[in-house]
Amino acid sequence: MSDKLKVFVYGTLKRGHGNHRFCESASKIEKASVHGSLFRSWSLPYASIPWKMVIGQGSVREADLKLLQAACKLPVYGNPRIFGELVTFDDWDQLESLDMLEGYRYDGASHYERVLTQCVTETGGIETCWIYVIGNKDRALKKIESGVWQP
Repeated sequence: MSDKLKVFVYGTLKRGHGNHRFCESASKIEKASVHGSLFRSWSLPYASIPWKMVIGQGSVREADLKLLQAACKLPVYGNPRIFGELVTFDDWDQLESLDMLEGYRYDGASHYERVLTQCVTETGGIETCWIYVIGNKDRALKKIESGVWQP
């Protein structure tokens, strides 16, 4: 079981974008994709993945998060796809900073929801990872057909 925190990012946390500084402590960053659709509302990207691709949702217990992250394998291939990066952190403390940035709260309404899914890396590996998906769906969204977010 991996004790590393793995997060799939597809927007401002990617290399070369404004919030990448939150990923500076990453031990590894690699290109990856997830099964789902990407949307835009104003200048922000939002991911939506099929419910069948969700292994679990955010939890307050780090031990539970680690167990869920190592728990199962899903059929991760399918279209449409969201293209981004798999960011690996050695320190689970980074999750709190990312949650704050993304407006995720485990005990209330959130801007984004954090869910556990799986991604495919550019080398073909399958990794279990966290992804921030659209929370409050009451906003005007425009689909990004390419699956690649650009500001």
